[in-house]
Formats: sequence, C-alpha cells, structure tokens
Amino acid sequence: RTAVNMIHPPHDREVEEPQFNIAESLESQGDNEGALREYMVMARIFPKDSETAFRVAHVLCELERFEEAATSFERGLRLPVDAERAVLATNRLADIYRDRLDQPTDAIRILTEYLERFADSTHADIVQRRLDRMTRAATPPTTNATESF
Repeated sequence: RTAVNMIHPPHDREVEEPQFNIAESLESQGDNEGALREYMVMARIFPKDSETAFRVAHVLCELERFEEAATSFERGLRLPVDAERAVLATNRLADIYRDRLDQPTDAIRILTEYLERFADSTHADIVQRRLDRMTRAATPPTTNATESF
C-alpha cells in the first residue's frame, strides 16, 4: 500500500474505519503534537468512532492537556463502545478527574455511569469497589456532636 493510498484511498474502495498508521508512527517517534493533528483528522472523518476519541484523549494526556482529554474521553464514552474498552477509558478518565483536575465528583459520576451502562460486565464488581473507595474518600468524616465539647 502506498502512502498516497493511505492518505487518500482509491475511490473504488470505501473507508469504513479509521486508519491510525500515520498517527501511531508519529507517536512512536515522540511527536505527540503531530499525532494529535492526525487523530483529530480521523475524529472529524469518523465522528461516531469511540476509539478515535480515546486516542485523541490519550495524546492530550501525554501533552498534559487534561481538561481537553477529559472532554474527549467523555465523548468516546457517549458513543457505542464495548465494556472492555469502556472500562479502560472510564478508569483513565476517573483518574484524570480525581488526580489532575481535582474533580472527585466527576470521577464518581463517570464510574457510576459505567455501572449503569455495563451492569452485567465482568468488570462491574471492580468498578463498584473503586466507586465505593472514591465515595468514602470524597465524603468528609462526620463528627459526633458530643466530641466537640
């Protein structure tokens, strides 16, 4: 396959899924800005592809653009995606909200949304335990009124 065919496929053949070869190559060379540009092109061509949104989010994380990464992860999770891929994106997004953006309520929200969407997933128990830990950590301890005297 020639580079021209990768960039501009022959008209007799429909492109049904994104081709990440160029972006992946740029990533492996450490050119995250270039990879991001390529993934963004794919995201415009394939706006309903969750994997493209997740790849955009990953590179944005590499560039420490966490708010934009969170938006891209959210977009990908709103699209059709299988439970396996969704749990990876959900966990990464929960980490970004909790650790990078100091938004623990959004981390809790995204874990809750995973459980609502994929209640029967093999990962549901693990996500539930993580949600329980985050909820406990986000809830301030209650003090007994008699202890304050």
